[in-house]
Amino acid sequence: MVQFNATGYTINIHSGMNPVEDWQELQSEILGVLAVLDMEQLCMPMPFRLINLLRDMQPDLQVAKKMVE
Repeated sequence: MVQFNATGYTINIHSGMNPVEDWQELQSEILGVLAVLDMEQLCMPMPFRLINLLRDMQPDLQVAKKMVE
């Protein structure tokens, strides 16, 4: 679910038993899909802003585990 406020938004996703591992795996899957895109065939530039966003949203495992304590 997306919640909006005056200066931004928050996305809340129910992930089940272990949200830290789910988040780590989701980020890896998305980056894996982006890595195999053939940008010439798609006739569009590489989505560098999207890749940077995903990379910046990815905490390391120790930090992520502390975030749910």
